[in-house]
Amino acid sequence: MTREIATWFHDSVGELFTEEETPFSREEITQLINDSVDPVQQIEADGERYYGILSYDEYDGWYEYTRWDDTIGELSVGVCAACVKECDSADAVARTLGEETDTARHKFDQHYKEAHDARPSEVTTGATLLSGTTINGNEAIHVGMDGAGSGVDADLVRGGEALETGVGLPFEEGQTITQFASPSGVPRGIGLDSSDSIWHADDSANSIYQLDQSGATLSQFASPSSRPRGIGLDSSDSIWHADRNADSIYQLDQSGATLSQFTSPSGGPTGIGLDASDSIWHADVFTESIYQLDQSGATLSQFTSPSSIPTGIGLDSSDSIWHADNGADSIYQLDQSGATLSQFTSPSGGPTGIGLDSSDSIWHADVSADSIYQLTQQPFIQF
Repeated sequence: MTREIATWFHDSVGELFTEEETPFSREEITQLINDSVDPVQQIEADGERYYGILSYDEYDGWYEYTRWDDTIGELSVGVCAACVKECDSADAVARTLGEETDTARHKFDQHYKEAHDARPSEVTTGATLLSGTTINGNEAIHVGMDGAGSGVDADLVRGGEALETGVGLPFEEGQTITQFASPSGVPRGIGLDSSDSIWHADDSANSIYQLDQSGATLSQFASPSSRPRGIGLDSSDSIWHADRNADSIYQLDQSGATLSQFTSPSGGPTGIGLDASDSIWHADVFTESIYQLDQSGATLSQFTSPSSIPTGIGLDSSDSIWHADNGADSIYQLDQSGATLSQFTSPSGGPTGIGLDSSDSIWHADVSADSIYQLTQQPFIQF
């Protein structure tokens, strides 16, 4: 029955109907509304409930629809069609939230490489979950009322225009969560260990600091040479550190003792980050490139950075690369081939270090503001 209801609404994308204008009961329609991967929505206006699909598009292996939320307003949702076919509940389906279509497409391309053997030949919505039901216990989405500030126009029913809410997203990418001054005056690299302590290179003090997430210093030692730059930590919490003066990348223990050292691929080592396999991702300002290295320094892959002054590198739990570029005053999310997944302007004018904590919050050093920021990202998530 859920497939029949979904098909009926899919035939009238962009229109909203009262219960009486549909051949279904409210209880039957609610099965779809309660499914967070199905595009059928419920809107309340002038004391009346309306049902329908605000917008819907299909792509190669995924689909995109507009969800209505009483706090957020309109929200673009991308859904993996393969997950829908394979999963027992909507909770396990991979989705994007609030992303531009091109950004979502890049993320689903990466998701398919990592999670599925093939893309389905036919894209269908959550009404065909493997469990045979779309009810997952979620509360129905609704506006609650029509009136000042609600963002809902009562004329936006059958034959009306598309919803125009003007309501912003509360989880926009790159928004500052916390900010504190760096220990000295020239903040550079940032990396986080398994306990989410921040390891930070400061050029002014020629030092590497361990900080808590309020900015308090837990420990400090002198960098191996005189121009400390990138910082990253591997799965054993060894510190990997780039130094411009020595044109070298060092492996250090947490007291600052050198465990290993090799020359950087070119002459301008800056950012350092490590992926889940402990490969080193390294930004080099002289070649304007990002390298993947093994732990002996051998190059595994290389691509050109998005702009002209590559600095910080960090990797999230999905091994997406987060990259600060001082030339563009921007922070980029890249896949491991170098394709841009998303981009936003840095909080100030001098982006340098990037690191990600266990919750995939972005920690960012900005040399213009002499500050370290914790920033939001829009992750590719599963509910």
